[in-house]
Amino acid sequence: MLVLFALDQYGAASRVYGAAGPLRAPQAEKHFVDSPQESYRFWKSRGLKGRIIVYVADQWKRIDLKQYEDVPLYRPYPLRLFNPSVEKERKFLDDDNFLYMASITGLARQVTAVLSESGYEGITRQAEQAKDVSMRRGETRLPHYGFPRLFTTAAWLRAPGEPVILFVSASYFRNNEPEALFRTLAASGIIADYVEFCRERQDVSVSDREREKLVRFAQLMDMAAPGRDH
Repeated sequence: MLVLFALDQYGAASRVYGAAGPLRAPQAEKHFVDSPQESYRFWKSRGLKGRIIVYVADQWKRIDLKQYEDVPLYRPYPLRLFNPSVEKERKFLDDDNFLYMASITGLARQVTAVLSESGYEGITRQAEQAKDVSMRRGETRLPHYGFPRLFTTAAWLRAPGEPVILFVSASYFRNNEPEALFRTLAASGIIADYVEFCRERQDVSVSDREREKLVRFAQLMDMAAPGRDH
């Protein structure tokens, strides 16, 4: 028991947070970004570690991990300290794999994906073929090589007992309204220290209409205008 307590205390001490508050609170840093990769680099610049990322989007993007198995067979002299996770981040970071990179570099210790109804249904179908899956009404826990991933919808989101990094993709508003999302997130009691409103400029499937809804959502959180980008 003492060992478990010590490990828990160490884990908590190794987490890096910023000033946090409810969705409309001024403490949290809120930014418009053009891409997921831009969000990732911003979080890294703040030195965030061991965090829960709440990812709000229309669908969950699956990636092929085999493409990231490019480990050098030799290393030039003089030898330098080598971190495989950081090397993968340097070589492969993109807009589809930013959450995977956050998991392997220690920026995130859990991802909670808040998806549209259709996106969540796709995950439940996937989970039927998976091992180590845990399902209950409104949520599916589907770890990836031991990394915790929780899938849910806005209506079933339960706030964890700590500040989160909140990432909201314009894609979520394909079939959802910003006012409804704001109400359900606020009702969950979620608090955040960093909030990213992502326009998804690189994604041709995201329309200007969805980006306009993203701005409306940001305004509901007292984000004045896109001119406040970092």
